[in-house]
Amino acid sequence: MDSLHHHAQENYEKDLKAVQELEGCLGITCCWVPEDEEWQVATCLVANRKYQCALDNVKQLVVLWIFKLSKMNQSGTGYKLHKHIGKALQMCSVAIRATLTQYNTAAKALGCQTLKFDEVIEYAFLSNSDLLRDMQQDILTQLWASPAAQPAINTYFKLCQAEEEVICLNVEIC
Repeated sequence: MDSLHHHAQENYEKDLKAVQELEGCLGITCCWVPEDEEWQVATCLVANRKYQCALDNVKQLVVLWIFKLSKMNQSGTGYKLHKHIGKALQMCSVAIRATLTQYNTAAKALGCQTLKFDEVIEYAFLSNSDLLRDMQQDILTQLWASPAAQPAINTYFKLCQAEEEVICLNVEIC
């Protein structure tokens, strides 16, 4: 226990020295305190960043959930795959709930509206594209997100699935 404490103290002193050297190189003469304007601006920037990251995470998981749900509803989906996708949807729902907790914490810090799981899923059913609008990386500008590309993407994945089925059938025949 003493050696762990000693190593932690050494690391702290080493890090403190590195910070002091960096402050000297950057010409920083005094540290910020919560009353400083710079502190408040930085706090606001950090809160906005946490909020934006949490929002992006929620949206990414909802998009994943939508894609899994659409795969589940496609014709030709077998019972085993249907069951597998159902379990994946349950896991995705758990992840969405956990991410929503992080989002709501960040939203409360900024005074923004909080969300409930049922609302998010309802939004996904009403209009999947509206959920994508405020992301830092605008997914809607991607070529694969255009409505014209969706049939081609679906056909591509059907071909991939058909190739897998041919391989499985060849194994069964041998």
